[in-house]
Amino acid sequence: EASIRYLCTQGKKGIPDVVYILLTEKSAQVHWPDLKPTLECILPQSRVLGVSILDGKTEEEIWHNFSVVYDLIEEGDNISFDITHAFRYLPMLMLSVGQYAVFLKNVNIKNITYGSWEGRDIETNVAPIIDLLPVAQIQNWSYAAGSFLKEGSVSMLSNLCKQTLGSIIKEGKNNNYDTGEEERLRQFSVHLDRLVNERRSCRGRDVVSSATAFQLWEELGALRKDILPAYGPILDRIGKEIEIFSNRDDYRNAYNAALWCYEKGLYPQCITFLLEGMVTKLCVECGLDPVVDRDSVSEAIRLTRIKNTNISEIDESEITPEIEAIIEKVPPKFESLFKAIADIRNDINHCGFRGEDGNPNK
Repeated sequence: EASIRYLCTQGKKGIPDVVYILLTEKSAQVHWPDLKPTLECILPQSRVLGVSILDGKTEEEIWHNFSVVYDLIEEGDNISFDITHAFRYLPMLMLSVGQYAVFLKNVNIKNITYGSWEGRDIETNVAPIIDLLPVAQIQNWSYAAGSFLKEGSVSMLSNLCKQTLGSIIKEGKNNNYDTGEEERLRQFSVHLDRLVNERRSCRGRDVVSSATAFQLWEELGALRKDILPAYGPILDRIGKEIEIFSNRDDYRNAYNAALWCYEKGLYPQCITFLLEGMVTKLCVECGLDPVVDRDSVSEAIRLTRIKNTNISEIDESEITPEIEAIIEKVPPKFESLFKAIADIRNDINHCGFRGEDGNPNK
C-alpha cells in the first residue's frame, strides 16, 4: 500500500494500469481480503488483480513462479516491482524476470521499491521506502559492457548513457544533474559510438588520426569524477579497451584497430585494417601522403614481389624513379606477407566466389 502511494506521488506516470499482487496460498487467505479493497480505493482507475504463486520450496516451484510473472508482462510495459513482503528468494527472482523481459519484451523497469521497516525512525515510527533500481541498472551496465568488450557492440552502452546514467550522476541533487554533466555524458555516448563505428566501417583515416579516441579519453576522465562509485570500474574497463590507440596521428593505430577487430571477431575489418595499415606504414616511412600516394606504394609492393620471384615479368618502364625509391624501402619479406594478406581479404570480400577454399575458419 505504501509503495503504491509512493508511486502515485510521481504524477500521472506513477498511476499504474494494472497492479498484480503475487499471492501464496497462505497470503491469499491472511492478507488479500484486506489489501484488495484498500488498493482499489487508492486506485479507482486501475485493475487490481491477485495472482497465485507457489511457495518456491523446490526448483520446479521457482521456475513455475518465474513463468507466472513473465507471462504477466506485455511487450513494451513500464514496470514497477515491490519486494517488501516476500520470501528471500523472490527479490532475486524479480530481478531475473525483469532483466529477462527487458531483452525479450522490450520493457522498461521504472522502480524496484522496498519498505525498510527495520530501518524505521524509532521516534516517529516512519519507515523509508528505498528504490533499488540502481541494482538493476548495474546489471544492465554489466551486460552492455560485456557486449562491448567481447563483440565490439556499442548500442546497449549508448542507450544506457542516454536513458539511465544521467539519473545517477553523483551531485546529491535528488538524482538530477546539471547541463555541463549532461553534455559530458552525451558527448561520451556520441564518441564511444563513433569510435566503434570507425572500426566496424573501416574508416582508416579517422582511426589513424585518433581524434575520436583522444576526445573519448578526455570525457572518460571527467565522467569518472561524476558518477557513482559502482560505475567507475566499468568506465575504467572501457578506458583500458582503448588504451592501445595512440592519442595522436599514428599509422600504428591501423594495426591496433586490426587487433581490436580480431579480438571482437570482426575478421573482414581486421584483415582490411591490417592490409591498409601496411600501405600506410610505407607511405609514412617514404615521406609520402597516405591518401594521395597509396596507389604508387601499392604498385611498388607488387613490383617488389615480382622482382623477387620472377624479374623477367617486369616491364622496366613500370619502374619510374618514384617507384624505384619506394621499392628500395620495402622491408625484406614485406611484399610476400602483403600478398598473403591480400589473398585473404579478396577471399572474404568476394564471399569465396573466386574458387577459394570454402572453409569458413580459413
